[in-house]
Amino acid sequence: MLAASKHDRVQVEWCATLLKRIQLPTLLSLDAGHLTCRNQRVIPPDQRDNLPVPTNSNLSPLDPMSMNKIYAAIEPARAEIDTLEGATVLEFGSPSCGYCQAAQPLLDAAFADHPHVRHIKIADGKGRPLGRSFRVKLWPTLVFLGNGQEIERLVRPGDARDIRSALARALA
Repeated sequence: MLAASKHDRVQVEWCATLLKRIQLPTLLSLDAGHLTCRNQRVIPPDQRDNLPVPTNSNLSPLDPMSMNKIYAAIEPARAEIDTLEGATVLEFGSPSCGYCQAAQPLLDAAFADHPHVRHIKIADGKGRPLGRSFRVKLWPTLVFLGNGQEIERLVRPGDARDIRSALARALA
């Protein structure tokens, strides 16, 4: 194992913090000069100097105490989702989806009333295993979980009240 520079340590800490905030298990290492997070190469050594050092303000989108605004490119395994405790909302969609963009103000309004609900946005697409395991066909699809079990789902929600009601049922 190589000695980690300050920039490497910040990157590893940043990755660990992101994964802890969505409360999923992970493996982190610094091996052969490459940062590894969830078995994905994050930043090769020759590309690190051109990147900004992450700060706490960059971490807030994955904070389970607020609505998540970033789609996760690396999706968690279904087994990890099934073991989550408490209320969780999985949002399947795409940053380029017009329906998904239109739903964001509704989600903001609904999550304002339920700030302690974990929200995980998953960038879905053809052949993505997590979306297929939940049989997602249209975006956005919101899957409301209680202790890892599906309680309800909304497809292309059109009203914040529907989302609030589903959140309340997931919390019950």
